[in-house]
Amino acid sequence: MLRSLLTFIKLPMKIKLLALEVFLELCLACMQLKSQEFKTLAGKFGEKESESSKASREISPEIKMTKRLIFRIAELLPWKCVCFPQAIAGHRILNKKNLSSTLYLGLLKEKGEMKAHAWLRHHQYIVTGDNGIEQYTVINSFTHEPHDA
Repeated sequence: MLRSLLTFIKLPMKIKLLALEVFLELCLACMQLKSQEFKTLAGKFGEKESESSKASREISPEIKMTKRLIFRIAELLPWKCVCFPQAIAGHRILNKKNLSSTLYLGLLKEKGEMKAHAWLRHHQYIVTGDNGIEQYTVINSFTHEPHDA
């Protein structure tokens, strides 16, 4: 933990601010998932059962850094912060930057058990939850499109 703190101190201010935003969004997502009904929370995710463009575009370094920070900060939190709160946090961060994104919820039946997974996509780039998504059946998706689209 001390090593992580020292690494953080050495980061440029722009990345520190992004890391703080990621931390706050992860905390908020975890709290909301514990305290709100899914139906209430899902109403804030964007257009239901839709997808944003999958067009191949160059992905900005800031989005790549956001992906790394979400993964790293989620690992450091003292509570479990798995795929769903990570996808929600990333979705909100991209929404604030007026960038399109789609949050997916999927299911997988494995050895008689159902497994759930959530991931976030911006154009062709998977921002969160990119481990084994092709195995999951999408049961719902929520899209945010930029205001000027």
